[in-house]
Amino acid sequence: LAARAEKAAKADADAVTAQAKAAGEIQPLIDTYKIVSVMMALGDGMTQRRALAPNFDAEAGFELLFSVLDILLRTPDLTGSADPSDHTTSR
Repeated sequence: LAARAEKAAKADADAVTAQAKAAGEIQPLIDTYKIVSVMMALGDGMTQRRALAPNFDAEAGFELLFSVLDILLRTPDLTGSADPSDHTTSR
């Protein structure tokens, strides 16, 4: 059951990431399968940390995680096709 749920969540996240790439919201060189795998692993780690550390602030942790992912996904690609000053702007 857990494997099916993870597979479905990964497929949904992959589709959303592919749509964001197609819309120009994230850099075109992103490998959607790999980035979704990394996002899922990071989410698993945050969930485990939340379960093991009673004082862990999950809201702040996930806010930091999403900020880092936003920077990584929006960093201009190396082809020079993106504006380097635009990686922090909401799209």
